[in-house]
Amino acid sequence: MAGNENLEIIFGDILKTDIKTLVQEEFQLLRPMACANLPYYITTPVLAALLESRAFEAVTVMVQKEVAQRICAPAGKGDYGAFSVFCQYYAEPELLFDVMALRTARTITPTSAKIAAHMLAAPRATSARQANFTMSAKTMF
Repeated sequence: MAGNENLEIIFGDILKTDIKTLVQEEFQLLRPMACANLPYYITTPVLAALLESRAFEAVTVMVQKEVAQRICAPAGKGDYGAFSVFCQYYAEPELLFDVMALRTARTITPTSAKIAAHMLAAPRATSARQANFTMSAKTMF
């Protein structure tokens, strides 16, 4: 990637990767950030892995609009749930902008709309308390 010497693309299955170890080995002394366009069916496990690894200063993703709204939903709103609590525990999420799909032969439905969301890492409880938190959040919702 000429002109982008600070960019590294690593090919592999994110769901089978030890993210924390990879980041420690590949990006020592750097402030790594993750950026991804996530397919709907693996959005939750990938975001969970990225956030739980606590390996990134920021995570910016393009996800389905309803997923982004759920991630950023405030307590008391209809979209607020276990995944909202989870993401807001590990990060400070915000919606960035709508991403318009290119017109194709198929019509674009609201469920195919995407939004870019940015999550700045948030200082939270130590890893010893993370398992308890995750279990509690899943149980509450």
